[in-house]
Amino acid sequence: MSESDFDPRFPILDDSRKQEAGSELAALALKTSQLVDDYSAVERIPRYADGHRESDVEHSYMLTILAPEMARVLNLNLDIDKVRRFAVAHDLLELKVGDVATFDLTSAQLAEKERLGQATKEELCAELPPLIAEDFVDYERQDTSEAIFVRMVDKLLPIAVDITGNGVVILREDYGVDNYETLQQSHAALHARIAGKFGDDFPDLMAAHAVLCQLFEAKYLATITDTETVERPRNPIEIELKYLVDLSKLPESIDLNTVPKKHLRQGYIAIGADGSETRVRSFDDKRFELTTKSPGMIARDEQPIKLSKEMFEALWHQTAGRLVIKTRYCIPYGKETIELDIYEGNLLGLATAEVEFDGRPAEAMVRATTFEPPEWFGRNVSEDSRYKNHSLAQHMPHDPIPLGAKEF
Repeated sequence: MSESDFDPRFPILDDSRKQEAGSELAALALKTSQLVDDYSAVERIPRYADGHRESDVEHSYMLTILAPEMARVLNLNLDIDKVRRFAVAHDLLELKVGDVATFDLTSAQLAEKERLGQATKEELCAELPPLIAEDFVDYERQDTSEAIFVRMVDKLLPIAVDITGNGVVILREDYGVDNYETLQQSHAALHARIAGKFGDDFPDLMAAHAVLCQLFEAKYLATITDTETVERPRNPIEIELKYLVDLSKLPESIDLNTVPKKHLRQGYIAIGADGSETRVRSFDDKRFELTTKSPGMIARDEQPIKLSKEMFEALWHQTAGRLVIKTRYCIPYGKETIELDIYEGNLLGLATAEVEFDGRPAEAMVRATTFEPPEWFGRNVSEDSRYKNHSLAQHMPHDPIPLGAKEF
């Protein structure tokens, strides 16, 4: 700092050594502030009683309180300071990969979650302040009793927040669990998976997990009958895979005359050169929407707005030459739903299957990445722009897969 730059309000900065130290510490404060700001923006799936999503900062603070207290109650021979530091650092990887709840993930989806984490660890460590980076690396190794203990206590918190917060709504809207039996089965599978990892190390924590499961199930039974059944909200980000289908290869076990179906009229008001779009859509001429979509292939921002029939018809006239008419059949497939679209009009002879993955983007992308399509699916065209509906609305691709003679 030159003499002309000196600010007389802060005489301490006239000392070059103190100015250098102050600048270094100020930079660390700013780096930490940005780190926590970014970390607080990582939403977890639990909701508090007022409905807002728990953030990673809130979750880590809760774990930092709970883990040392549980170690004290259990009178375990653990380094409490290390337990506390591990609790602070345990979820920092989610700055890179987001929070992927493990409530109902398959083994393949869990493996993909682990792969994503491993791929970004080195990058994260380079960005963290040195001491917290060291704690994060030590925790991730999971080779000390303190690290294993913190990880097990971490498994208790989502159910605890479900009980004190809005867990019944989460089960219905985020996981699609709408009956007590499914909840019991999911809890049993989750408890067995955790027991396989931690049961021998901390049986008292496993007992606490079992009690929390039972307490939440009691809350679920007491409130589910009072919970209005509503349509599951759509994600603001649509994550979807799309395949060509040859109807002659449709298994005999799938009877399209018995599965739920909708007749869709879908027209495009605007199609951007970048692939963005504004469309209107009619469902059986009973429900109507206007939707905007961002550019993208598998993941796209999607914002639907409900329309009246009169508003839809007024806008429909603006979509001439840019429309799709099809019947959509909704076929259950494990935890997903296959949306089989059989096209009409200029697209007659084309059939596609779409699978949209619910949940927050990080979870949905894991499920999409690990999705195993049935044998009757044809080529994956998720990243072939010719098969985006806004492209199909203007012209048939040159090489659609040939279909059999079935009609429905």
